[in-house]
Amino acid sequence: WTNDQTNMLMSWLTSHLADCHILFYENKGHHDSNNKPSNKDKAGIHEIIAQHVFRPSQEWAEHYTNAPKKFGICVSNCISYLCKVFIKHYGKLNQTGQGVLPGDVAENAIELVCKEFPWYDDLFRIWNGIPNFTAKITTS
Repeated sequence: WTNDQTNMLMSWLTSHLADCHILFYENKGHHDSNNKPSNKDKAGIHEIIAQHVFRPSQEWAEHYTNAPKKFGICVSNCISYLCKVFIKHYGKLNQTGQGVLPGDVAENAIELVCKEFPWYDDLFRIWNGIPNFTAKITTS
């Protein structure tokens, strides 16, 4: 996946919230009735997103046309990867620290995360409050 392809995926997710409801929420029946999902299940939505990302590409259009279901699986895998990276960064941002020591240059942690993972803010808006993504991590 290129950053441009990931940007197209993120653009789709942020502008199709009913699809996000099907993809990420446990209770799939309670979404905004004015906002219809693109398909009834995750696999179908992944395939529609794959069409959006790969069909317009000169490099990938022919491959996509020959095996659209495989590209739907690619979308699913990319979302899984984004989820893992998001959870890692979310956990880091929600840790308690050691405090600030004299002479330390304080860094803005969220800025550092967004430099490394530019989709963090969009994913936070989509996943905030969903326990699978933003549950507080506790250790004993």
